[in-house]
Parts: sequence; structure tokens; C-alpha cells
Amino acid sequence: ARIGNWEWNLETDQILWSDELYKIFEVQPQNISSSFSGYLEGLNPTRREQIQQIIKTADKTGEDFFFENKINVTGGEKSIFSRGRIVKDQNNGKTIKFVGTSQNITERKKIECELVQARNELERRVEERTLQLEESLVREKAAKLVAENASQAKMQFLANMSHEIRTPLNSILGFSELIAAENPERENGNDYIARIRSNGSQLLHLIDDILDLSKFEAGRIPFHNTSFNLKNLIETVISSFLPSLNAKNLDLQLEYTTEIVPRINSDTNRLSQILTNLLSNAIKFSEKGIIKVVVHCELKENSDSMTLAIDVEDSGIGISAENQKSLFQVFSQGDSSTARKFGGSSLGLVLSKRIAEAFHGTLELKKSTPLVGSHFRLQIPVERALKTAGPELPKGKVGIIHRKFYNKKILLVEDSPDNAYLVNHYIKSLGIDVDITTDGLQATKMAGECEYDCILMDMQMPVMDGLEATKLIRAQGYKNPIIALTAHALPAEAAKSFEAGCNLHLTKPIDRNELVRIVSEQLSMDRLLS
Repeated sequence: ARIGNWEWNLETDQILWSDELYKIFEVQPQNISSSFSGYLEGLNPTRREQIQQIIKTADKTGEDFFFENKINVTGGEKSIFSRGRIVKDQNNGKTIKFVGTSQNITERKKIECELVQARNELERRVEERTLQLEESLVREKAAKLVAENASQAKMQFLANMSHEIRTPLNSILGFSELIAAENPERENGNDYIARIRSNGSQLLHLIDDILDLSKFEAGRIPFHNTSFNLKNLIETVISSFLPSLNAKNLDLQLEYTTEIVPRINSDTNRLSQILTNLLSNAIKFSEKGIIKVVVHCELKENSDSMTLAIDVEDSGIGISAENQKSLFQVFSQGDSSTARKFGGSSLGLVLSKRIAEAFHGTLELKKSTPLVGSHFRLQIPVERALKTAGPELPKGKVGIIHRKFYNKKILLVEDSPDNAYLVNHYIKSLGIDVDITTDGLQATKMAGECEYDCILMDMQMPVMDGLEATKLIRAQGYKNPIIALTAHALPAEAAKSFEAGCNLHLTKPIDRNELVRIVSEQLSMDRLLS
């Protein structure tokens, strides 16, 4: 262990060393003074004073002591670690000697020094790497912020464009409906009106597809799982295409290859959206033959989970092997001649595939041959609905019975004269008295002066927008319903409306029957509460 022992007799001032201690100090007994003062003389002056002070303190306190020392030897320098304790006379308590050990710790000190250097180097590297990571994180955050700002700017642009398109579209569809209703026998009129409404509806679907695509790209995928009857959904979607099928003399076959679970849990709107897009394409690109829809449900053993598969096959123009490679890419549709002949944005298939993937399912082209037809398959996981969530909705058109509210008064806040005229015309059928203003600031004043039974609030207006106006009206103590009528269709905009204090959020173009039904319901609820 390279440890030597020593003893220093205070009465004789003699130091006794063991043989190992002479080896450690690399000296011969005859070459070193045996006195303590002689030992001190060989020490570095600084260490000499420190060691003397340590021994004095130990003599005074009676505690053990230790110190490190360095000595010069032939091979260089050695580090010595010494420990000592005091021996006192048992009779008078006087210190008579010091005894202890000394150990060569040169290697240990060397290792410690290397460890310190290694630790310092490691700390330097860690600090350097941390700085690099922090700089990288700053760059990443900056890049993320730029991307988020770009995405937000894109979403805001689309929202504004949607608003600007939906606002005049509301008037186009609304007034065409009024013309058709008020002039049912007009020669060729109804055909013209029907074409206006059909093209307006196509434009509205295109806007909705673009907004949906932007939501998926931004990772904001709105899903709402509900319990519904699967057969009813499929047959309702198919029945909506009967006029198109009849117009092109196409037949449609619906086949269930397995027993269908009556009710399932999924997003009925998204599932309808996919099926609608597949059928729409099948009819669009077919001039003859049969369109076949095959539904298959595979229930997992001892589970309520199942795989729903829907195959849509047509006998249309088909897709070449080359064009199949870009089939599910945005704004990519077959070839240029196909786009010219059939039109369309190709967003339907792109959206349908992304919705299927968001369901953790797939949408794929199983087979397609030019001039023979195409076969698409949708596969998504669904859950069996254990309990029936309310009665089934009756099939076919349901008439709406409107109540009259001659004692009610509504404030309509709308900056577009055409839309204001249209909405006013719609709700006057309920016998309601309507006041109209074109900006939010005036609306807050009017709401404070008159107790309106309901307020219809546009969101984007000059002077003061609908959100701020709604907040101020609520702050004034207004408790009756406020319904947002807006061309902003994004879910985030609806959330802002509700946060501001709106009870409902209706998106333009406003459906006449829907608006009348909702206003009637709100006023009826108000009557029940009063």
C-alpha cells in the first residue's frame, strides 16, 4: 500500500521512521535529520508554515489531523498524504508525542488530475454542444414560427376568400330560390333557375373541398363520431344520385355480401363525403353500363370492432397505368383531355384518401383499365354501436311547420344590402318584425335601446365586427339568442363566435328552411322559458 508510519517524541524532539517511510521519501537514515525541526527545514517554506499551524491546532484541540505535502525526488515530484494523532500523558494530560502514517499518493493525484481535466473537457464539450443545440433550437423555433405564420396566413387567406365568395353566392342561390318559388309556372324559368342553383352548389362544394384540404394539410382534422344506421346512410347517399343516374341511363347495383350491423359508431359526414366522391366520379366518367356498390363488414372475433369495406366499380373511361401514379395528388386528374372534357378539380379523391387515412384506413384503386372501367375500395375500422342513439330519421323529405310570431322582434345586423334583403324576406314569413343595421357599433346601441327577442349577427362588417359587437351586447346584459350568420366556414371561426357569446353559428350560403327552422326553434324556446 506504500504506507509508512512515524512517531515524533516531543520530549526528545526525535522522529522515528519506518523502513517504508524512508523508501517513500527516497532517503537513507544517515542522510536526514532525526529531529522534527530538521524535517521542517527540508519542506517548502509555504507548506512548512501550514503544517506547523495544523499541528499546533491539533495539539490545542486534541483532534486527529492530516495534511498533504509535495517533495522533490530523483524522478520528479511526489505527493505525500500524512495522518496523525496526539498521545497524551494519562496522569497530567500533557502531549508527549505524535504518531501517524504517511502514504505516497502521487499516482492517485495524477489520476485525480486527469479526471479533473477530463471532467473539464467534458463540461467544455457539453457546454459547447448545449450551445449548439440551443442555437439549433432557436433556428428550429424560428423556422417553425415561419412555417406556422405561413400556414396561418394561408388559412386566413382561404378563410377570407371563402367569405368573399360565399357572400355573393348566398345572394345568388337565395334569390334564385325566391324566383323559382314565386314564379313556378314561368316558361323556361325554372330550368334556368335550376341551372343557376346547380352551378352555385358546385362552386360551394369546391370551396368546401379546398377548405377541407387545407385543414388536413394543417393537421386540423375535424371528426365527430356518432351512432348511425349504416344501411340508411349508404342508401341515402345513393338515392341522392338517382337523377344523375337516370339522366345518363346508368344502372346502379347495391350488394351487401355480409350481414350488416344495424348501427355503427363513426363520423357519418366524413363517411358520406367519401362515398359521395366515389359515386360522383363513377357517374361522371361513365357513359353506359352499370355502377356497382358492394358493402362488406368483417366483425372481429369477441370484439365490437370491425372492418367496413365499400367497393365502387364503374364501366367508364378507366385510367391508364401512367396516370394512376398521380391519381391521388392535388389538382391532378388523368390527362389534360380528360380535364377538358369532364372538368373538376380532382380534390375529391385526394380528400377521400386523406379522410380514410385519418380513419386509420385505406382508399385505393384496385384496378382500372382504359375504356373498361375502374374499381376503388374503401376500408376503414368502425365500432358496433351497443345502444341505439335515438329513433331513426324517416326517409324522404320532411315538411317543416312554421309557427307565427307576430309579437316578436328581431335585429338583423348585415352590411350586405342583398343579403340583408334576402334574410329579411326569409324570416318575415314567421310574422316577425325586423330591424336592420349595417354595422356592429350601431347594433350595440340598438340592442341597448330595444329588447329584441333574437339577434342575427354578421361577423365581418365595417366600423365594428360581429365578434366585438356580440361581446359588448352580452356585456350590456342581453340574454336572448344571438345567431351568427357568416361566410366564415372554418371551425376556428365558429369557435370564436361561441366564445364571443353567440348561441349558434350558421354558414353562408344560408338555407332558407334551415334559417326559418332555427329562428322558429330559438323563439319557441324563448317562449317556453318566459
